[in-house]
Amino acid sequence: MTNSKIDKDADIHKTVFVSCDRIDASDPQALIAELRRCGFTVGHSPRDPFRNYDPEWDDHSVVGSDAFVIVLDRGWDSSSALAMEAQEAEGSLEGYVPIPMFFYNPSAVIPAPQAIGVLPYLKEELPPNPTEAVAFLIERLR
Repeated sequence: MTNSKIDKDADIHKTVFVSCDRIDASDPQALIAELRRCGFTVGHSPRDPFRNYDPEWDDHSVVGSDAFVIVLDRGWDSSSALAMEAQEAEGSLEGYVPIPMFFYNPSAVIPAPQAIGVLPYLKEELPPNPTEAVAFLIERLR
């Protein structure tokens, strides 16, 4: 699918929540930029509070999103805060409705063996190229 085809067909009025331990890293930022370019509204994990405080940790939620995308990095599978985001998306927390869940792994990160509990959140893999990943999401969210 070419960029012009995405642009032409992507009259998108949907929100995607991007979950990542290092939201400012190149992989999540490339995906977020492409989602926004194609018309998606993007919510995302706050910046890691252990590295730098982000007031978004005080009040952020997956609620209202149409899809949830985990960007795998070396910290995602050991973050309890990011696991809570995934539980919201999965609908496993009381009062939450499940939304489609995807994961994006362009750097081929392998979750640590001790983090086997996160594997159920890795529902459907997106292609590693951000343009192809967004085209895939557009098709799945129609």
